[in-house]
Amino acid sequence: MAAADVARPSIDVDPSPVHAVDAMDTAEVPPAAESVFLRTDRGRGGTGNVTWKAAKALKNALLAMEASGNFRGIGADQGMRVLELGAGTGELAIELARAGWRNIVATDGEPAVVRNMKYNVHANKVGHSIRCLKWDWADAPPNKLDLTRVGLCIASDVVYYDRPHTDLAVVLRRLFDTHGASANEMLGVPTRGLRVLMMSTVRMAHRDEGGQVVHLTSPDGLAGWEGSSLERFVTEELPEAGLGAQLLWPIPGSGEDDMTSFRLYDISPVSAGSPP
Repeated sequence: MAAADVARPSIDVDPSPVHAVDAMDTAEVPPAAESVFLRTDRGRGGTGNVTWKAAKALKNALLAMEASGNFRGIGADQGMRVLELGAGTGELAIELARAGWRNIVATDGEPAVVRNMKYNVHANKVGHSIRCLKWDWADAPPNKLDLTRVGLCIASDVVYYDRPHTDLAVVLRRLFDTHGASANEMLGVPTRGLRVLMMSTVRMAHRDEGGQVVHLTSPDGLAGWEGSSLERFVTEELPEAGLGAQLLWPIPGSGEDDMTSFRLYDISPVSAGSPP
């Protein structure tokens, strides 16, 4: 189904971080039934202990696509697994679990971030739906993760720093290869239903007076695209791994005013000689 055919309920998103609890040593309270409880902290674990608005935008997109008939069998009790890369606080996985999704594997590369993610998952009583695992993209997948059972891979704001992200492209290629993508491409056969969706905020890298790189959200996604890490990832690093990224526009589940700084990509293998 084309992205334009997906129902688009209006939501309020912006690309700044969201905090449910701003410090890990804050007095902890049980989660209310209608809200997600998160233990977050800007000062620990880098970007992984902060929930970014791109995750919220991706949640709304996924639920809108599900409501339109996508993802049948994904995350069901006996169905394929949902893999989240760079899950951070775990909020996206928690929100999906609360919406009825099952068999979610939420991963991150920082041990402290994964420990905090586990805390958040259990604090929200969704441990039956989510498994939290450490996965540094430079390493092999964790033993407890069976890539052949992944039906949907999701990620939000995983292309962030002003540096190459070839390790991420290699991980995504490995996912498709595990599903027999290479052999199926030559036969023109789809790859067993595996789908990879990535939501990103378009950011511009600036150097402050001390020479440190500061990542600023582009006020105009089109203006910030040129020269960004995201442009390099989509136009160079993914094609080098034999992958292409289709821009889904308009973004399902978002109001048009909310989409200037976000981009949602559907990533898949490309055949030799095909445009990315």
